[in-house]
Amino acid sequence: MADSIHSSHCSHCYSIWCSFSLCPLIDCELCYASLHECKREEHREVCRVEMGPCLNVSFGCPLFIRRGFLSHHLAICPASVIACSHERSRTVIDKPAKKQLKAIGKRRTEKEYDCPPSSTKIPIDVSLALFDQRLILDIYTYSRKERTRRRDNIHVREALLPLRPIVDGGMEEGLKKSEPLPTQDEAVDSSEDERLIEVARIKKLRGLFADCYQCQVDASVQHFHTLGRSDARWDLLMYKRNRRSYYQIDPFYTETKLLVSLHIDKIPEAARRSDNILKIRKSGTLFTRRCLCSVPRSEIDAHHFSQHIRGGDDDIDSIIVRCPLWWRGCPFHTTRMRPKEGGEIRFIQELGAFAHRPDKVYKSPILDSSCPLISAPDWALALVARFLSGVALGALAMTCKHLRNTLFSTVAVDRGIVTLKWTKIDRCRWASTPVWSFPVTENSPEFTLDLCPDLSDHIGQCPYNEPCPAPGYIDEEEPVPVTGGMSCLPSAAREAMHDQIRMMCSHLK
Repeated sequence: MADSIHSSHCSHCYSIWCSFSLCPLIDCELCYASLHECKREEHREVCRVEMGPCLNVSFGCPLFIRRGFLSHHLAICPASVIACSHERSRTVIDKPAKKQLKAIGKRRTEKEYDCPPSSTKIPIDVSLALFDQRLILDIYTYSRKERTRRRDNIHVREALLPLRPIVDGGMEEGLKKSEPLPTQDEAVDSSEDERLIEVARIKKLRGLFADCYQCQVDASVQHFHTLGRSDARWDLLMYKRNRRSYYQIDPFYTETKLLVSLHIDKIPEAARRSDNILKIRKSGTLFTRRCLCSVPRSEIDAHHFSQHIRGGDDDIDSIIVRCPLWWRGCPFHTTRMRPKEGGEIRFIQELGAFAHRPDKVYKSPILDSSCPLISAPDWALALVARFLSGVALGALAMTCKHLRNTLFSTVAVDRGIVTLKWTKIDRCRWASTPVWSFPVTENSPEFTLDLCPDLSDHIGQCPYNEPCPAPGYIDEEEPVPVTGGMSCLPSAAREAMHDQIRMMCSHLK
């Protein structure tokens, strides 16, 4: 009886002055709330001062915080990240260049086509093109079968970059991960397979009834409108098939070791299956790279603005302007948009990110045991890291192991991000491992627009400029006007027309 009274009273009691003797009031040790003693364990589940794991604990966040601060923490949680879906595309300059890319990818010994280090002084558009070319070379380290498996319904000709990993099999069969082949047969050219596919497609188009649906259903009807123009179709297709194209690579691509186009193609994703395929058949293979950088939700706008809009690949033609004769090999380039604070925008090959480099750069000595940065205490490095961008923190973490461990142990929780790396352990089970890194974000500076006066001065003095003057008329004899077609005109009209012809000839001289 007492237990029933106790349960019925405590479940409805809300008075802080309750004097029920069977279950007296107590105060919570953390928030000092008054409650019946039987509700102690239930209160700990909702206490705002109680420490608990983050809601993103399953996504890698290791923090334990108060429940009252969960809403504020989610805005800056290192596990609350978004994968950037920005894309850019490039084409191969010609078919021989594509075959050369395949040969280099098979051998993987051509060091001259590797990305140069960031210390090398090269323009950012060339540096970005070389970075994309390195990713394209990684495609051809896989066999044609593995490349085909990575295609999808949108990218039907070439797989999306970077290539997604594929794991087959299980522990019983021996876990087989799809990796680049250690050696490939250089005599096997996958371009020959592509040529055979194209030949089969053209052969299908050459059919007499290829354009008429009724003829395809019942060929006995023999529509004469299709048969009548079959010879013309054959002649046109044979002409396009047999004509030879003489293409000479531009000196600019030869000097910079580029096999892909310098310019970035802007093709919307909605046009992948229609307009894009027509472009591929017209100008060659189109390679598409997706950013896929993990960025915190609070910094996704800064990442997209600094890496893809202002100072990134979308506006790279405004950052750097080349001489109109760049395709002949002219190395001159200038900048139309420059930071107000000074400095320049550069591309870091190791991170694949754009960064602003100020004019005043304090050159530190070689990082060794005597360097002040190495011997600085952890709290000093954490204080300096508060003023650095995500790109700067990532570059600093790549300098040496000591700085990397120090940064990830001090500022990674506040400035870093955590993502899950999934590995397959057997046929049906996957295991995840949290991986910490710094986001690819940069505070884009304010830019000023310059009219590029140095480009105007260069055009008149460009050594690659070969003017072609219009041919002059050096005939000494005056051309005799033809009067055979004007015999039907009156004599006055013929004389007037003869005078106009003589005047025109004198002007031509």
